[in-house]
Order: sequence, then C-alpha cells, then structure tokens
Amino acid sequence: IGVLDGRVAAIADPAALAGADEAHDYGDLLILPGAIDAHFHSLGYKNEGFVRSTSGAAAGGVTTVNDNPLDFGGAPTTTIELRAKSSSMEAQVLVDFVLTAGVVSGKLQDMEGAAEGLGISAFKGLMHCTAPREWYGIWALEDWELYEGFQHAARTGLPMLVHAENENMLAHLEAEFRKAGRTYAAAHSESRPPITEIEAASRAIMLAGAAAAHLHVVHVSLPEVFDLIARARAGGQNVTGETTMHYLLLTEDRWKDVGMNFKINPPLRSAAARDALWDRLIQGQIDLVCSDHAPRDGAVSDIVFDNPSGTAGVETMLPLFFSEWVIRRGLPLGRLVELTSSNPARLLGIYPRKGSLQVGADADMVVFDPKKRWVVEGAKLQTGCKLTAFEGIEVTGKPVATYVRGKQVYADGEVTGRPGQGRFVPRLSWRG
Repeated sequence: IGVLDGRVAAIADPAALAGADEAHDYGDLLILPGAIDAHFHSLGYKNEGFVRSTSGAAAGGVTTVNDNPLDFGGAPTTTIELRAKSSSMEAQVLVDFVLTAGVVSGKLQDMEGAAEGLGISAFKGLMHCTAPREWYGIWALEDWELYEGFQHAARTGLPMLVHAENENMLAHLEAEFRKAGRTYAAAHSESRPPITEIEAASRAIMLAGAAAAHLHVVHVSLPEVFDLIARARAGGQNVTGETTMHYLLLTEDRWKDVGMNFKINPPLRSAAARDALWDRLIQGQIDLVCSDHAPRDGAVSDIVFDNPSGTAGVETMLPLFFSEWVIRRGLPLGRLVELTSSNPARLLGIYPRKGSLQVGADADMVVFDPKKRWVVEGAKLQTGCKLTAFEGIEVTGKPVATYVRGKQVYADGEVTGRPGQGRFVPRLSWRG
C-alpha cells in the first residue's frame, strides 16, 4: 500500500513501490481499514478528555471517532459549543474525528445551522435522561420535541441518533425499586425491563417516519428492536441501528464478576437476548458495531441507582469483535470490516474518504495480528478510567500498529502519536 500526502496512492507489488522514502514490512499480518467508532464519548467523564480517549482509540485500531454529546460540565453541544469543541479537539486528539450535535430543548432551531455551517455528521437526541440535567446540559426530549427534531433533521438529510428508552416508565420503576429497598447491583437491569426499550424504539420509528427523517437507533440491546427496524425498512423507511460489544458478549449476570463497578443504559440483557443479537447480526439486520465508549469512576455507593453508568470500550472493540466474529464463529473478515469501518463511514457521511483502503482514500490503517492471544486488563488501558466491563476476558487478535492518514499513532504496545495529530472530518454532503 503506497501512501502519498496522507492518502492511498497505490496498491501494488512491493517492487513497484521501491522508491518510497519509508517502508514497513509486516509480513503476513492483516492490514485493515482503520475502524470507525460511531458512538464515542470523550468528555462524559471528568478524568478522560480528548488525549486519553483518542490514545485508547489509537491503541485499539480506531482511526476516526464520532464524538457524541453528553459532555461533562453542562455544555449541550449545539452550534456555538460545537465550534469551541471542534477547536479544542483539533489541538488534542491523536486520531481523526467527526462531530454529532445535541438535540436540545429550546434550541431545536439551531439544528439546520449546525448542519450547514459546521460540517457535522449527525444529530443526537435522548428519550431517556442518563444523568442529572446539570451534568451534561442535554436531557430527555418530550415527544413533540423529538418529532420537531426529526423534522429539522429531515430538512438537512443528516441522520438523527436516538437513545431509545422510555423516560416515564424508567423513572417510575426506579422510584418503586428504591421504595422497596431493591437497590442491589442486579436491580439496575431488573428495573429496566425490555418493554422500556422496545416501546421507545417503536415510538421513535413512528415519529421519524412521519417526519421522513433518517433515524439511527444507538446502542440497541434487544433483538426485538432490530426486528422493528427491519419491518420499518421493508416499508421504505430510512432506519438504521447499532449494537455494542458489551451487549454481544456480556449478560445481566455480569454484576457477579464486577459488582457495583459497572452498569450501562440500556442494561445488559439475558443470555437468550445476547444470542439472538448474534443471529440478527449474522442475518444482516444490524448495521454496525461500535463501542459507546463512556469511561466512568467505580462504584461510589452501595445503592446501584446512585452510581455512574458507562464503560471504557474503544480500545477493546475491534479485537473483541474479531475474536468473537472471526476466530470463534469463523465468519467473514470482510463483513467485520463493513460493520466496524465502511458502514460507520457511510452513516456519518465520510465514505469513501474513510472506511476503505481504495486509491484516493485517507491512509487510515490498522496492522492486525490475528493470532495474538491476550487478556483484557483495565490497568493497561490508555483511557483515563481503568475500569472495564471486559476485565479478564481472553481475546485472540490484537492491533500491532495504527496509522492515521499514513502517520503512525500506535506501534507494538506504545502510543506513538502526538496530541493535535488528528483532524476534524466534515461530512462530505450535508444534504443527504
């Protein structure tokens, strides 16, 4: 693979590239397009930040991240805040990035200006408030606001990412569990039954359909939601969906291993639901796999509802998926690339500049050892938070080196990139 000025200039026999200024021979290791993490949070945790989060991305073979709203400190990441965020990121990140704007009560009118003026890739709206309002400055939308948000998104052609959980039901159930003294670790999953996600996803699909908007349902934990998406698509609606490695690997019993130190929204589900997600993935109903990277402190209370939600995930996403998809199940490597690279790039409007290794594309590459066996250890993660839901899981396959636009940012266990090396990638077209 010949690289010139940060782009793939040639794919040829090595002899044809003999005049290169610099050469790297990785033998029979795999060279894949850099992974694109379509769901990523750098600022949801006060001790994370752009340098640490994108150092983790580099170590995990992720060359572009979609930094979502939910930024600690209250900035709702609409038009004005996004300009400042983009400038701050360009000074600190080690990999490239795109941005998603928040759909915020009282600021829905800012959406089209953000699309036209900032080059953002998507919008993000919440049907469930994952934390107190003052933490992030963005909260659950009323149904009329969600519908109006979809209308604005439809006029831009950009997808609207939606966290689909029923806010009203969850608030009531948590209050009932607290009242009954059911605040142990497993109560987080028990208080969020499947209907709270299925109903919300169904409602989002109907509202987006009425507005003729592209809905993308984030971090789906249940196969029934993908069935809803499939039916909507069969009817001509533009709906896509993603899942994450924690839903594909872990179950609601994971608390027995990690105790109060991990919870996620939506919660981990049953083994049957996890296995059915794999069925949907293999059948092609799931559009992409991402990390929902959201590091958090450990448990601060023996009341599970008072503890923060989220886990570090960007550094382990690609190797965990390779280990499960290719090694354990013997499924096609090309489909893995689609789910972790080209499909996210298409969703975010940056394909084929990103998500491919064709001539003319950015030279974003991960050199991958498909035989490397290792164990996930949170203490060795690049992220600011050393807690991971995948602690102790055995993995086969690991990035050896990562290149962003032809520049090495990770090699042999060390982050070699420097803060400010990454760039903002504007959506190729903001109308459709």
